[in-house]
Amino acid sequence: MNKKINVLLVISVLILGTVVGVMFAIVKEQRMCVSDTRRVLESRETIVIDQDNIIEGQKKVLENDLILIQKQFGGLQTDNDSLRNLASEQQGRIVKLLAIQADNTSKIAAYQRELETFRKVLNSYIIQIDSINKVNIALKEEKVDLLRKLIMAQSQYISTEEDNEILRSAIRQAQVLSISKITLTGLNDRDKRGGRVGEIAKLKVGFTIRENQSAISGEKTLHVTIIKPNGNVLVNRESGTFVAKDGSTVTYSSQRTIEYENKGIESYMFADNNERLVSGLYEVKLYCDGSMVGSSVFELK
Repeated sequence: MNKKINVLLVISVLILGTVVGVMFAIVKEQRMCVSDTRRVLESRETIVIDQDNIIEGQKKVLENDLILIQKQFGGLQTDNDSLRNLASEQQGRIVKLLAIQADNTSKIAAYQRELETFRKVLNSYIIQIDSINKVNIALKEEKVDLLRKLIMAQSQYISTEEDNEILRSAIRQAQVLSISKITLTGLNDRDKRGGRVGEIAKLKVGFTIRENQSAISGEKTLHVTIIKPNGNVLVNRESGTFVAKDGSTVTYSSQRTIEYENKGIESYMFADNNERLVSGLYEVKLYCDGSMVGSSVFELK
């Protein structure tokens, strides 16, 4: 009887030990499962946090690149209105893109695509501006060269014109008639040579026009101005004025038109006296076609 009881006790103890071992193993396994699950969750949280950090970092880099390109668009130097307007439009697009919250990979990818587009557009603008600037530089150099040539041409033209004017002046001077043998004679009212100055009714001015083959032949208008001792011009009903070649207005005492054929010719002119003359020095000036061609001074007593 006691042996059976002992056997039962041993069996019970063995069964109890087995159960306890199995329970312990189950608990241990459950603890391990809980620990593994916790590690998996923590790992997932870490992955999510790391991914958010990566996205944020990529966003910052892209934003900085976009801001840099925006400044480069603003710094483009060109006089071309069309390119300036296009660059301004690209700056506006960048401002709008920066306002978008790139909080996931798809938006980050969109940022990157837009960034590459802006870079290509910027490079194309730089190439165009460089080409335009080279053309402008070439045009400026060409303009400077043309201006230099123009100045040289003008200088040569002025020099030629000055030489031509000197030549024309010499020709005009050569064409001017010259007069010699000027005489002044007082005549009475019977056209006889008077004795006293107070009896003079008119003055006769005689002269010789020299031969001049350079002069233009044809009609020549002669004027004579007789200046009295008091400095006034002797005037009468035939007197008048004319504009001399130097631009001055000259009062004449008498005028005459003659036919000149480039040969020497003796001629004369009369100037009536409407008042009593006085003794003294009388100056006679002769003009031909507005140029003074001779003068002389005479004393009348």
